[in-house]
Amino acid sequence: MDAEIRMTVRLPASAAQFLDGLAKENFTSRNAEIVRSVRERMDREAQTKTATKQQA
Repeated sequence: MDAEIRMTVRLPASAAQFLDGLAKENFTSRNAEIVRSVRERMDREAQTKTATKQQA
């Protein structure tokens, strides 16, 4: 597991409500949903870079 870094994030109320809904559905926390979202984005970026390199 990566080292933990604490930070404060300001979100629009609608984004916080969205995260709260996801957290409730998935029995997780708002923080866990943020981490999941960032990791999914990281995976997509890595896949895009891999696909671009294969096409070159």
